[in-house]
Amino acid sequence: MMTKAICRAVALAACSAASATAQSQGLELGTTRFYRSAGNQTVVEGFARVPFSVLDSLTRGASAVAAYRVVLTVRDSTNLQLVADSWTRSVPARLLGTPRGSALEHFTFAASPGTYTVEVAVHDSATGRITRAQAPLTAFAARPAASDVQLATGMRPATSADTARRSGELRKGGVLLEAAVQPLLTPTQASLGYYLEWYGRGLVAETAAVIVRVLKADGTPLVTTPPQRVPFEAGGGVTRGMVDLAGLPPGD
Repeated sequence: MMTKAICRAVALAACSAASATAQSQGLELGTTRFYRSAGNQTVVEGFARVPFSVLDSLTRGASAVAAYRVVLTVRDSTNLQLVADSWTRSVPARLLGTPRGSALEHFTFAASPGTYTVEVAVHDSATGRITRAQAPLTAFAARPAASDVQLATGMRPATSADTARRSGELRKGGVLLEAAVQPLLTPTQASLGYYLEWYGRGLVAETAAVIVRVLKADGTPLVTTPPQRVPFEAGGGVTRGMVDLAGLPPGD
């Protein structure tokens, strides 16, 4: 059973709710937005899943490797380039034949209110082939009620000793998330994590009922968790957790 949840570290993986997702020739791109009152800015956590199928081996032999360069650009509605960054990666060539094998690239940036286009281009070093994916992005115009939902296939408490994150981990608040563009659930890995920042609707403490639902592509609910009462301090807080989805039928 495989179930996909629509939801600068690198993780070698087989395969997050995002404010935007895009896919081009197997290259998947997703973004998740978080609000910061300082400067009325939106902090964007972005992920690009680079499938090994778009790469070729750069060298030969037992220690052969494939290499690629990631180019990130962010442009506003006038096509003005606001973010430009690039970095290189290499992976053992023996992994190129792994079914659904991929590398997960993570990036982050801050944006003022407005509309943007996020583009990631992957340049294969062996062939020069370029694979691109774009995703639209709208930065929050004002303080929202909540952030986007960040999905994860794993979650663990962050401690002062966690100075070096594991491959694919993203630190948010007091936890480390194993995030992805579209989490892939299997019979041996059927738990899905979520992280959401609640910014509150006023300057008073409040308690909210948090419910997690899993929907089919047509919107039909398959799983609905019991309401969880979560207290938030004045100004908001965070809700997070892991949901066991064992037995969920195959599909999106």
